[in-house]
Amino acid sequence: MVLNEKYKNKIAGDIAHDSTASIQLKSYKPNHLIYESSSQYDQFAVFSEIFFEDGWNAYIDGKKTEYFRANYVLRSMNIPGGRHTVEFKFEPESYYLGRKISRAGSALIIIFVLGIILYEFRTGQKTKEGDK
Repeated sequence: MVLNEKYKNKIAGDIAHDSTASIQLKSYKPNHLIYESSSQYDQFAVFSEIFFEDGWNAYIDGKKTEYFRANYVLRSMNIPGGRHTVEFKFEPESYYLGRKISRAGSALIIIFVLGIILYEFRTGQKTKEGDK
């Protein structure tokens, strides 16, 4: 296997051969991949997805886990023995920050429009009272 030199020290040293080990893709969405893994021993897995450092997070059984580049393009990770759910989620911080700013801006616009409506309503009532 070709492994990026930068990440060679990340492979767990106590990986044993397990002919019964398996990984199956259970759910695929462009921003959320779910796998199920089963093995008797700790394993090193290479996934057939392109490695992107920014925005993607890996989880094993809901716990954030490190993943790294296997060769020039694929992502990989160490998976402990047993049955596990492995997830890759696209969760860029810039998206969530932008969403918060957008919601705050929308709230300000709504408050501004409601303020104008309230102002017009009050000035309209005052002119009606003045006409009497």
